[in-house]
Amino acid sequence: MSRLTYSLAFILLIASQPLCAGSFVVRSTADAGVHSLRWAILQANASAGPDVITFDLPGEGPHVISPTSPLPPLTDPAGVIIDGLSQNDARITSKPVMALQLRIMLDGRQAGDAPGIWILSSSNRIQGLIISGFSEDGIRIQGTRQGTVKNLVRHCIIGLAADGTTPMPNGTGKRTSHWAGIAIVSLQHSPGIAYENLLFGNIVSGNNGDGILLADCMGGRVY
Repeated sequence: MSRLTYSLAFILLIASQPLCAGSFVVRSTADAGVHSLRWAILQANASAGPDVITFDLPGEGPHVISPTSPLPPLTDPAGVIIDGLSQNDARITSKPVMALQLRIMLDGRQAGDAPGIWILSSSNRIQGLIISGFSEDGIRIQGTRQGTVKNLVRHCIIGLAADGTTPMPNGTGKRTSHWAGIAIVSLQHSPGIAYENLLFGNIVSGNNGDGILLADCMGGRVY
């Protein structure tokens, strides 16, 4: 099967996933408390079956969520959808990348040593988020012993401010001159693998470190 055919088949698989078992709505930009993003991730991790996190914040965006400590990693084996495109007035078009109009921003400048979104499970979908200012990677998809597979990151802005043009880098804590917009690495000390993950339609720019990191990919495939 060609890579193109495999990627199309994976998109169809994502689209045909069963209805989510739990639905959690973010209605507050606070770092913690009921209806915060942190609360929603914790609820999704604890809920059996696939879950969805949507946004319903009042007023005009962009709405900025500024964690003061690392957000919980995604660990639900059934997966969770974090859907920034659910926020009112967020949209994408088939025009060039600047047509991404996103209304949910994660500002990591107060989060300490942390990636923005840390994926340690399979079948997650991250879409429609601006992720900037974190000291480590904007998004980290990390291999686990059981395999970290079939995750989808699409239509996100990673490393820029809400206007989509001003640099607001992730990787501010990196102490190396070697980085990439998207990095695929094999870590010899890591026991896990990550494969069959898809990155699609993202803007990754302005970062001081890896915008999106996939590790460990030894023996795996990333499309």
